Amino acid sequence: MSDKKNGASKRKILCISALVILSLAAWTLAVSFYLNIRLFYLPTASMEPAIALGDSIAVNIRYYKTHKIQRGDIVAFYPPSDGAKTYLKRCVAIEGDRFSIKNGCIYINDAQVPEKYGLGETSYRGFAVKLLEGVVPPNCIITLGDNRENSLDSRFYGYVSADRIVGKAVLIY
Repeated sequence: MSDKKNGASKRKILCISALVILSLAAWTLAVSFYLNIRLFYLPTASMEPAIALGDSIAVNIRYYKTHKIQRGDIVAFYPPSDGAKTYLKRCVAIEGDRFSIKNGCIYINDAQVPEKYGLGETSYRGFAVKLLEGVVPPNCIITLGDNRENSLDSRFYGYVSADRIVGKAVLIY
């Protein structure tokens, strides 16, 4: 009699497991196709402390079709230096902003920007050329990793063109 109960319990567990797996697969498809969300994995520490190494991020790929990019947004994009990878960085300056880095700080339109995101000193140390001093060109943004001393960002690859932006990070999990 106990063998029948064990067999029934195992079948119940298998059915529930299959149902959970199918539900997750359906949810992923729904999110991807109907809600315009793409899921990404962060393999570096360049966005710490906001996004930890190994976190997954949901990116709304239609967000910027109806909204303007704002300073402080975390954006997914294809960097100018590598179209095969998707990067995730914080937008720190938008088109028309006068941008500079001085004494470890960011300046927008000649005013120091209080850094509530940045970890470490913001500088050009380790980067060959100062690419970003001046007015941000039309349809471009400047992106920096929150972990300023451990990030390849606009200090390395320059401005990010609006046509290379994938979307806005909306959920970190």
